[in-house]
Amino acid sequence: MRRLWAFTIVGAFVALGASDAEAQMRLGAKGGVAFSNASLDPDEETESVSGFIGGAEVQIPLGMSGLVLQPELLYAAKGVEFEEIDGITASINIDYVEVPLLVRFNIPAQSVMPFVYAGGVVSFESSCSIEGTDGEVTVDSDCEDAELETESTDFGVLFGGGLAFPVGPGDLFVEGRYTLGLADVIADEDLEAKNRSAAVMVGYSVSLDPTRR
Repeated sequence: MRRLWAFTIVGAFVALGASDAEAQMRLGAKGGVAFSNASLDPDEETESVSGFIGGAEVQIPLGMSGLVLQPELLYAAKGVEFEEIDGITASINIDYVEVPLLVRFNIPAQSVMPFVYAGGVVSFESSCSIEGTDGEVTVDSDCEDAELETESTDFGVLFGGGLAFPVGPGDLFVEGRYTLGLADVIADEDLEAKNRSAAVMVGYSVSLDPTRR
């Protein structure tokens, strides 16, 4: 896990050091909603939960037309809701600080620019809570207080795409992505849980080169 995290950081800073790329870099901010669930073993009926996702990105040209390295720093709320049992519904909510490292391809177009991307992501848990309700009374507890042990680090792969529109000095963009968690995030020998998350975000990016959009 530490090697994967180190690779992510080193890869981003090596790209940042490229001589010509720095002048063409773009900075962006974005936010939206994530719909998350979990793949469970043994399998159980679950429902997705929604939460905020957002943060910043850097777009670094890789020297080939349309090809870009895109490291990001995001806050992402994830979780899973268990279906009603005897009138009680329970959900596990885990918030992460995520560091995706993506390879992006901008598809040439006249005014609206489509783009696609894919890559890996490392996530660090920032908080965890369990919420239960019987329809009248809701109980919210920290995972540690509820004696639910979770793993502090998750990793996975993600892919997505979107559209960028020239607006003002930069680009307004809308994008969708799907993140496939590869690690078991529950420290329980009797249950394996892997994050699954789809997200829609809106953002804005600007060039660091004043002679470019």
